[in-house]
Amino acid sequence: NPFETKFGFNEQFLKGLDLRDLIQPFDGRAIFKSFYKRRQAEYHAQSAIELSQTLHNELKTHLGPSAVNPDSSLTAQALEQIRELDLTTFEAVVTILTDKKRAPDSRESADHNMPYMIAAALVYGDVDERTFQKGVMSDPRVLRLSEMMQIHEDPEYTKAYYDETRRHNHNKVRITLADGSVFEKDLENAGGHWSRPWGDAEVSEKAHRLLDPMYG
Repeated sequence: NPFETKFGFNEQFLKGLDLRDLIQPFDGRAIFKSFYKRRQAEYHAQSAIELSQTLHNELKTHLGPSAVNPDSSLTAQALEQIRELDLTTFEAVVTILTDKKRAPDSRESADHNMPYMIAAALVYGDVDERTFQKGVMSDPRVLRLSEMMQIHEDPEYTKAYYDETRRHNHNKVRITLADGSVFEKDLENAGGHWSRPWGDAEVSEKAHRLLDPMYG
């Protein structure tokens, strides 16, 4: 028996610990308090990306048709109007998603880079598969916004994140334009958090969006 011999798993690794002592009553948490991600990005960034998508659309409306490229991204000239860009967030994001260079050089460094993902969503309108391609990761429009972003931790956001009854992923993005206009959105949780649960339609949409391009 590989577990119970002198040199087995129990003796060498558990050192007398009985795994049965770790068994906890099933309370449904793993099912009823799970998270779904709409986008291919680290979970803590989901609400920031969602609200950045809204801000992208508001900027297009405010700046007018000339601010929009044929691919629906914002032009470099239009984005020059952004003079200040601020993210208010919680401790886990500051520790995990902002403690790195602002210009990613791989998919792995991009999808765990909050300033980059917010910037990409503001420029292109969302974070999707193209976000992790070299053309976008080296896009001067995206890199400018990523570099200029100021990060602020809000103690109340952090408190809500570590509260087991809430587990909020609260993010706020504020944009100040050259003409003095301010656009600000904040969101406690993205769709897919247990406070904003998904139904069959959302799960189906994600499956088709990710699988159809490969399998039809």
